Amino acid sequence: LPVSCDESVHLNLWLNNPRSTPNVAPFNAQKVEVILSGFHHQPLDSDGDGLPDEWEIAHGLDLRDPSDATHDDDGDGMTNIQEYLSGTDPADPDSVLRATRIEPDPNGLRIGFTSVLDRTYTVESTETLGGNVVWIPLRTGIAGNGAEMVVTVPGPGSAAKGFFRVRVE
Repeated sequence: LPVSCDESVHLNLWLNNPRSTPNVAPFNAQKVEVILSGFHHQPLDSDGDGLPDEWEIAHGLDLRDPSDATHDDDGDGMTNIQEYLSGTDPADPDSVLRATRIEPDPNGLRIGFTSVLDRTYTVESTETLGGNVVWIPLRTGIAGNGAEMVVTVPGPGSAAKGFFRVRVE
């Protein structure tokens, strides 16, 4: 199917006439309008490790080895599946999702992190890391621009205290 919604899609549909006699060819002379309310492309993943085959080929991984998703080939602390989801390069230790700054701000706390184009981020906080951790979204829908992103989370108060993380959506 085409990559863009601006392109046409041609579908051949075979329609069976339920009133036709058995062993008669399908009735295929009518025009049919097909309306799709959504489409999700599921890329091929031969080894079932969560990494699409085309991504594994582009990064020199083995299409038949599901364990390569858990490898950290560049030693940056992120597995190949984490690199894929984050949009970072699994062969470049400098290409990684990480905090770049945490500093006080008159309006709360400034948190900086690396970003990638075509990824959306959420900054979350929690007061504790023990037991049942509940992460509270502080800023959502942050569009990556390929450079450092800096967001201010509200404060003073408990919203600017605790533990923070950046999640790729």
